[in-house]
Amino acid sequence: TDATTRTKAALNRHIDAIMAGDADAVMRNFADDAVVYTPEGPLRGQDAIRADIESFIANTLRRE
Repeated sequence: TDATTRTKAALNRHIDAIMAGDADAVMRNFADDAVVYTPEGPLRGQDAIRADIESFIANTLRRE
C-alpha cells in the first residue's frame, strides 16, 4: 500500500542518516515533543533524543 511504501522510505532515510553520522537528518524524523522508549527509560523531547543519537554515532559508528 501507499502507507507501507511511505513508511519504508521514512525508515530507510532514518537508517541512512544514522549510518552517515548525520544527527541533523535523523532529528528531522522527530517532532518537538517526541518520546523515544529505550531500555534505560524514555527520552522526551528533541534535546534528549539528539543527545542519545549523537552518543550512538560517536560511540558506535566512529570507532576505528
